[in-house]
Amino acid sequence: MKTAVMQEKDWQRTLVDLLRLYGWRVCEFRKARIKKDGQDVYRTPFGADGKGMTDLIAIKPPRVAFIENKAERGRLSPEQIIWRELLTACPGVEYYLAKPSDFEQLKEVLR
Repeated sequence: MKTAVMQEKDWQRTLVDLLRLYGWRVCEFRKARIKKDGQDVYRTPFGADGKGMTDLIAIKPPRVAFIENKAERGRLSPEQIIWRELLTACPGVEYYLAKPSDFEQLKEVLR
């Protein structure tokens, strides 16, 4: 798998496929196209404090995993950092920042 050139949306599809292969139930948050100042922009529609929530939530009892998907050079936003801190402070909750170069490790962890 070429990791350096994989776009985030393609990487996310790979993650969803992997999770399903391993028996996880997956909730995926996808961006929607909206008009802002006459331009098409893409945003993930969240309410309340949802800005920065992970791209994927996966459940395979007794496990719950929150997965933030990033392209190889992608970085967390300040809101995503807050969610990471909150989620990793919860016992039993799994949090992953997943980049294409992590694929082999993720295959082992998510199995």
